[in-house]
Amino acid sequence: MSDNDTIVAQATPPGRGGVGILRISGFKAREVAETVLGKLPKPRYADYLPFKDADGSVLDQGIALWFPGPNSFTGEDVLELQGHGGPVILDLLLKRILTIPGLRIARPGEFSERAFLNDKLDLAPGRGDCRSYRRQFGTGGPFRHLTRCKAHSPHGSTIWWKPSPTCAFTSKRQLISLMKRSISSPTAKLKPSLMT
Repeated sequence: MSDNDTIVAQATPPGRGGVGILRISGFKAREVAETVLGKLPKPRYADYLPFKDADGSVLDQGIALWFPGPNSFTGEDVLELQGHGGPVILDLLLKRILTIPGLRIARPGEFSERAFLNDKLDLAPGRGDCRSYRRQFGTGGPFRHLTRCKAHSPHGSTIWWKPSPTCAFTSKRQLISLMKRSISSPTAKLKPSLMT
């Protein structure tokens, strides 16, 4: 498993539903589009297309959305496939996507983690993601290294996240990246009070 892998995950709750969404992020998202859809959709437009299996048979039909990086939530190429919400159909489509080498299932919170690492998500607005993530999954995952802090300014209180003393990063690159962003962020003036 590598931080450079292209990741895929179901973006809708598991179970039956009217719509099921699979999200793909990474440099191979383009290859997924060309393989499963037969073409690359026009950027930021909804395209109604068949989702094809390896033999060319249609697994489902639905809406495909293409967000080329860096103009996407994660800062990477992102493909979103919105099909029917039945678990069997989503499972077949997910299995089809995972036959492409270099793709893997995303870890919980990994889309938000990549958005943060690519300067697309500030931790202050992202705190809602973190809280809901912790409620659902506990203290593991990409936000496990953060502690909630409160800083005061003339404009009121600000909630911020800082590295925990018991930091458990998945890679040195993530630690260095987080520290660089902390120092260069608009909240850098709050940093001295947060690091005590």
